[in-house]
Amino acid sequence: MVLEENEWGIDHGAWSVLKYMYPNADVPVVQLSLDGSMSAREHYELAKQLRPLRDENILILSSGNIVHNLRTIHWQDGAEPYP
Repeated sequence: MVLEENEWGIDHGAWSVLKYMYPNADVPVVQLSLDGSMSAREHYELAKQLRPLRDENILILSSGNIVHNLRTIHWQDGAEPYP
């Protein structure tokens, strides 16, 4: 089965946390993937644009290549976490 981009649902980096924070799934969520190629300033400017969602009680959950970068894990060495 092939899903359209808007049918993917929430990434495991988000739902694995949300299922404990909001087990009844009773909070609107927008998942924001951080972009490692963007500067801190660019992320800040993006966040300012999303700020009005907070006034609507919408949770913005950040995930993506900055939060969990699976490409850097050495699986054969036991996948030890960073210090």
